[in-house]
Amino acid sequence: MDEAGEQAGSEEETQKLAQLKKFLEEKIEALDREVEGLRAMSRIVDKELAARSFRRGTGEPVSPAVQPRRPISTGFAAAGAPAPTAPAAAPAFEERRMELVYRGRPVGSAYISANSVRIAPDEKFGLRTTTSPFESFLLRKVLDEIHETDTERAGRGEIRPDQILSYDVVEENTLLKEVVVNNYGDSDRLNRILRASAWTFMVMSQK
Repeated sequence: MDEAGEQAGSEEETQKLAQLKKFLEEKIEALDREVEGLRAMSRIVDKELAARSFRRGTGEPVSPAVQPRRPISTGFAAAGAPAPTAPAAAPAFEERRMELVYRGRPVGSAYISANSVRIAPDEKFGLRTTTSPFESFLLRKVLDEIHETDTERAGRGEIRPDQILSYDVVEENTLLKEVVVNNYGDSDRLNRILRASAWTFMVMSQK
């Protein structure tokens, strides 16, 4: 092949490579749009599932007896919070009990006070903290995301550091006893947490 032929072949190959690159870029853009659409649909499904998972219980205030537990903290401590000290006698207070229900089936209870909520699954389920989607959804997608949002707001001076949501997981040998959430915020945010908890407990109980 003469020099002119080689040059023509090289140009043709270059054009093909350029066309292939363009095709790949367009394909990547299309896939990116598809992924974003799927993520948006997933968020909508999560929201709808959570919305169907909670109903209010009797709302009667109860004063549950304090049971000895071995708390294991797997969440965040509120920024600026003092180091834990030896427990003192707890002052008397009342908690408002709410039943967590998913599709007509009781899955646990929530004990709500002014600034914190204890969320406990039904003991008959024997749920384990290692069972999904406890960590992947309830802790990481719900509670951790709220914590991060609060941290950003505190950084902007919108809330005080001691108002940042924090939580603790109370377990015994991976047996889930309760999740204690501090600084849950307003009623909308509390309802989001309770709906997510009810859905999570139901899914865990089916595994």
